Amino acid sequence: LEFHRARAEDTLVDLAPELGLGYVELVAANPGVDPWLPRAGTRLVLPRVRLLPSGLREGIVVNLGDLRLYFFEPGKPARSLPIGIAKDGYATPLGVTEVKAKREKPTWIPGVSARRDGYPEKVEPGPDNPLGEHALYLGWPGYLIHGTNDPRGVGRHSCRGCIRLYPRHVAWLFDRVEPGTKVRVVNEPVKLAWIGVGLCMEIYQGS
Repeated sequence: LEFHRARAEDTLVDLAPELGLGYVELVAANPGVDPWLPRAGTRLVLPRVRLLPSGLREGIVVNLGDLRLYFFEPGKPARSLPIGIAKDGYATPLGVTEVKAKREKPTWIPGVSARRDGYPEKVEPGPDNPLGEHALYLGWPGYLIHGTNDPRGVGRHSCRGCIRLYPRHVAWLFDRVEPGTKVRVVNEPVKLAWIGVGLCMEIYQGS
C-alpha cells in the first residue's frame, strides 16, 4: 500500500489532483476521514492498484464504472488515469469508436445544453476553456477526451458526457495517441481477476 500524511491545510478535494487520484476513490479508500478536515498527520491510503476491465486490452478503454481510463501501449504496462464523466441527466455512450483527431489549445463549441447554462457560442483557448489544453476528438460527434480548467471535476460525475482528465495526464496521453486509436467504453463497477492462485474482486461505488 502507498500512504500520504495529511498537512494541516489539506482537503481531499485539493489533494486528489496533487496526488493524481480521483476525489471519490480517495474518499472511498479512507472511510472515517473527514474530506474537508482530515487533520494534520492523518495517514491517508492512496488507491494506486486496480484490476483491469474485461475484454480486449488495446488502445484506450474507458470504464465508467470505476471512473478510470486505461491506456494499453504495445510492449508497456497498462496505464490507468482518473476521469470525470457525465453527471445526472447526461450520459457517455457505451461501445467502440476511435480517435478521429487531436488538437492542442482547442476551441470549444458548446452544445445546446451548455448554451442554456450561459456559455457563448464559442470559447477560445485559454483559462476559461473547459477543454483545457489538449483534446482527442472521437468518432461519436460531440464527445471528446480532453483536459480541464477545473481539476476538481476529475474523478467525479461532473460534466455533460465527455471524458475529462487532469491536465498533466491528458498531455501525457496526447503525446502517445494517434488518430485511428481504438476507444472502447464500458461500464464495469465490479471487476474480477485471478492473481496467483486467488480470485480478486474490485467493487466501485462512485457518486
